[in-house]
Amino acid sequence: MVTPRPTEEPPEHAGVFDVLDGLRQAHAQHDHWVVDFQRDLMCKTLDMQRIAGPEAHHNCEFGRWYDRDLHEFQLAHDKLFLAVGAAHRRFHQAARRLARAAVSRPLPVDPYNDFRCQLEEFQKTISSALTIALAMVQGMQC
Repeated sequence: MVTPRPTEEPPEHAGVFDVLDGLRQAHAQHDHWVVDFQRDLMCKTLDMQRIAGPEAHHNCEFGRWYDRDLHEFQLAHDKLFLAVGAAHRRFHQAARRLARAAVSRPLPVDPYNDFRCQLEEFQKTISSALTIALAMVQGMQC
């Protein structure tokens, strides 16, 4: 879904529609990452190098989008954008802990519960960001 744009975008809001559309697309791509991660976890086909690295949150499609838009749209001081990035980083940290715990048998429940909790927190943060951004867009169109 593409955000409806006004015919003329005010200069002070330049790029907000691009960021909003990018957030939606990156979120959908991250949902695919989660499904692939869970499949790899269950099938014991994890690429630990890709999953367990301390910079893994920069290597998924969402992370690459986030890093690109952070610089392109100069969002390093935007609290909402930073909250999304922090939730994304915490999610990947939980995925790393779960991946490392997956080598033990049986898989401990605490790392999985933490993974699910961080996934839910990330999803809530994205939802809040979209709600706030949509309110901004609607205010711009008045």
